[in-house]
Amino acid sequence: DLISQGFLAQTEGQYPTIVLTEKSEAVLRGTERVELIKVKINEDKKVSLLREVSHEYFKDLFDDLKKVRTAFAREENVPPYVVFSDATLVEFATYLPQTTDEIRRISGVGDLKLEKYGANFLKVIKDYCENDKLVSRINLKTPKREQKKRTKRDADGNDTYTVSLKMFKSGASIAKIAESRGMAESTIETHLVRFIQSGEISVREIVSNSKAEDIRNAILKLDTEATIERVKEFLGEDYSYGEIRAVIAEFLRYGNMAR
Repeated sequence: DLISQGFLAQTEGQYPTIVLTEKSEAVLRGTERVELIKVKINEDKKVSLLREVSHEYFKDLFDDLKKVRTAFAREENVPPYVVFSDATLVEFATYLPQTTDEIRRISGVGDLKLEKYGANFLKVIKDYCENDKLVSRINLKTPKREQKKRTKRDADGNDTYTVSLKMFKSGASIAKIAESRGMAESTIETHLVRFIQSGEISVREIVSNSKAEDIRNAILKLDTEATIERVKEFLGEDYSYGEIRAVIAEFLRYGNMAR
């Protein structure tokens, strides 16, 4: 692009602008040429937002399930993906679970979401199947793979997350913990975020009230496009990925953006 070639430059700060350089002035004088390469995107290689499934799903059922998800999201004042992701809805509309045990086998359905939303989604699926004389296809689904993770521990048996938590609780700042442990500050933020969802740390211990409010508003504004990367791009350099993750962890814990 023109910036990497030195024909344009981007200023620093929260609201960066594009400015001309000595090379661009030469272009304007006609003493320098600019060569651009047209990039052709292969449509077949575009990444889908939906997880690939090996069996066809029922599009009209998927649309019905999205309406249920939207209702929950509006009631709880959270983005729709917090209820269930599109990938999970696709699996619902593919494998047509008919019982609590079957719906538990769907990717993205844990005990908390099952208890909170399971009955409503299950009713929509069962009603759809009854009307169209369909039966469960859960036998077509590959079982969830249980990931075995090896967690590094210190001499006292504490895992790396707990080490960071204990240092933070003792009064050490994120920067100090990172320096002491030889890690990036973003890594320490990631360690601490997991304890927000468990309730051992408050988001206010990591993110100021004003920043937390800005992040919540950004997530609500972006709605279904509110990935961490999009929220970061929307807010700018003054907001870290760790701060964004912390706010997301908070409303995943409470199920309400207003807290």
